[in-house]
Amino acid sequence: MAVPPRSRPLIPATALALALALAVLLAHSTLRAHPCASPTDFHRDASSRTCRSQEHLSPGRLTYVNPGQDHELVLDLVPPPSEETQPGEHYNRYLEAGDHIRITLPGYDLSRLATQEQIADGSLITIASTNPADPRTETPQSARADQPTQSLLLTVGANLESAFPPGSHLVITLKEGTNLLAPDTPSGFDDKSDPYPVTVTFIDTGTGLPEIETGQVHSVATRNPVSSTVPGEEVRLTLHTHARTPIRGNEDVVVDFTGPSPDASFTVPETIDERNVTVEWPGQSPTQAAGVLVQGTKVIITIPVIGDEPTRISGNYTITFKERAKVRNPKAAGTHIISLYPAAHPDTVDEIIAVIRRTTTADPPRGPRGTHFTLEGKGYADGTVTVFSGDDDTIDAGEMLGFANTQNAAFTLELTARGDPGTPVYRVWTLDGNGVYHSVDFPIESAMSFDPERVRSGQELQVTITDWEQEHPALAAVTIGGRTAYAATAVGYQNCFDLVPDGLHSSDRNGTISLRVTVPVSLPPGRQNVAAYGPAHVRMPQPGEEDSPVLSKPHCSALPEGTDPGEPTDDPARPVRVSVSHDPVASMPVELIGRGLRTVPRTAARGERITIIGSDTARISDSGRDLQEISIAGSQVTEDPGSFHLPPSGEFALAVTVPLDAPGGANEVRCQGRGDFGPSGRRKSVP
Repeated sequence: MAVPPRSRPLIPATALALALALAVLLAHSTLRAHPCASPTDFHRDASSRTCRSQEHLSPGRLTYVNPGQDHELVLDLVPPPSEETQPGEHYNRYLEAGDHIRITLPGYDLSRLATQEQIADGSLITIASTNPADPRTETPQSARADQPTQSLLLTVGANLESAFPPGSHLVITLKEGTNLLAPDTPSGFDDKSDPYPVTVTFIDTGTGLPEIETGQVHSVATRNPVSSTVPGEEVRLTLHTHARTPIRGNEDVVVDFTGPSPDASFTVPETIDERNVTVEWPGQSPTQAAGVLVQGTKVIITIPVIGDEPTRISGNYTITFKERAKVRNPKAAGTHIISLYPAAHPDTVDEIIAVIRRTTTADPPRGPRGTHFTLEGKGYADGTVTVFSGDDDTIDAGEMLGFANTQNAAFTLELTARGDPGTPVYRVWTLDGNGVYHSVDFPIESAMSFDPERVRSGQELQVTITDWEQEHPALAAVTIGGRTAYAATAVGYQNCFDLVPDGLHSSDRNGTISLRVTVPVSLPPGRQNVAAYGPAHVRMPQPGEEDSPVLSKPHCSALPEGTDPGEPTDDPARPVRVSVSHDPVASMPVELIGRGLRTVPRTAARGERITIIGSDTARISDSGRDLQEISIAGSQVTEDPGSFHLPPSGEFALAVTVPLDAPGGANEVRCQGRGDFGPSGRRKSVP
């Protein structure tokens, strides 16, 4: 069979040219040229061009912070373009003395910004150049907060002028103690919400150049105090708070979980063991609470005394409820407030926001088309939930699936996975009384059917696979009971192999594949698993190693780009083998039936002779022993069946002795051979 020729490897000169081109592209993308500049002139000053906008490299960084707390932020930027005034000397117009750097911090509270004296004396804010030949760091001349725009305006000093030759970075550090308080509402802590973007803008105050905003922003993710956002789930709570007045050992702190309604309140058990609550503050590792008292949805925690020195908490501290405390999330989704305050100062309340998300799940989570599943929603608004299917949140004709009433902000509804043949997912939408839409995808798995539904070994079986998974381009192999019933052929190369196209089975436009296979002989009767595999699941044994496990050769199409597959081997096309390390695309058991057997008499005692009569046992093999083993209740009979051959008529009778170790009751009689007939007849073994 003809095999398409393989592409040859790139010649060294071509590969070198591509590598050099790639290096230039990488360098270009790393430096992020001024859009007006020539490809080799990365650092021209904006005033020498008519271009009105610029984009500069700003290495993105995701910083995790605790809500409402003061954390260090490090912003790594590329300064605006500079020009070369003399050979080797660069002058940066945007970083002259008196120029501004505006840092926009959405969600941050800037009302408590440290004083200018604190910033200067403590170097709480620094602006630094990474120029290895001339590193410089300065404290800004001034730092001013603009709360309405949630931005911080820094004024540059003269120390940074001429400090940024091409390739240098500008590092702005806002240290802890600057009192920039992180956003209260958690966001960006998972893949369901966006982090808070922090942007930096350069402002030239002398020449009137346009403001330059960094093209790539830093991001801040505010942590959620709960370990899981699923409504009603037991969670670990990590409450980062702040003592405005000193708290001493043996004093109490109140954690109030009360919500506006029962569904919007955390569920607190009647008692909480103090071993499941810890308190932590600077200089002190997490320590077990001295006592825990539950009063409804309020928990009173006694601060422990550490050693002989009096405990004194001033500033940040953390209270943690372990999962073993069995505090549960509110049943309703949304933002929920946890109030925390010292019992002696109830007016100094810290409100910590927890985000609980609506969840919609399917059980089972996936399956073949036609699978019955349970749709379960948590965190929904009270009332009726409308459930429908479709690609979007518009209810078209025939898409309505039903209605469900919420109870404790949750509902369940029994559904069946449907949809058009060949579609990979069945999408279900929900709409609650608040007008909020939600969707869940039920992935459609490939399914099998057989004709006939019950088959004997050695017979042909029609295997039909529906919803063949799109990521597998074709069917390459089928196994029954772990033995190969069908395998495509392949031609090997020195480094890889390619499947022969004529040996593959592709799905039709509805995602259906149908083929006839022969059930391997010598498979015992009963339920045997039929499994279908794609090209990625098969390997080709090396010559002379067909009966031993060998390392799989990769497919030529899977080789790294530019790898030479080598010349085709001299071996003809050979069947591939299934790789045991892969799961099938589709699988389903088929019922294998044995040949007809009966015993005369139907009841016998141990050691007695019975006659096994077989019918419909047409010969499959004309060579060797047709009958290899006869057993009763798993014990082989004493008679040697080696010389017994099945007659062409398919009818036979054979006298055997009931084994002495056969148990009492109904036992299975099994005759097994090349034709794979049996079981069964049933007979009574009498003690």
